[in-house]
Amino acid sequence: MPAGTSALRKTVDCIVEYDDGSIRLSVPDVLGALVLKGAAYKEDARDRARHLDDAVVSACAMNDPLGDSLRMEGSDRGRVRVLADALAAESHPSWLQVPEQFRSQGCHALLRVVEEPKPVPPQRRLGR
Repeated sequence: MPAGTSALRKTVDCIVEYDDGSIRLSVPDVLGALVLKGAAYKEDARDRARHLDDAVVSACAMNDPLGDSLRMEGSDRGRVRVLADALAAESHPSWLQVPEQFRSQGCHALLRVVEEPKPVPPQRRLGR
């Protein structure tokens, strides 16, 4: 699956408890979910709107888009950029399914995460 290897490096562990015990599941974190959704959106033309609907929910759950941007590798940025381009307008039907108080934050986070990180200029030391 495209993006699968990258998503496996972007996971969180969830422990699900039930009557007879518990099980630990490793699931994609928000960035991993967006990378997978971007790949699915590009590859699966059957129900692209569903992938966009899922992507806006993930975007609204982002806490640190700049930090997530730095975690991207390989084709991650391009896969998420496809989603950001499709969802650039807050008036997109997928955004309208999200409660208004989260819409702007999610849209902003999605646009920020695909920005190319700005290189940090080397610090010049005095006296050397």
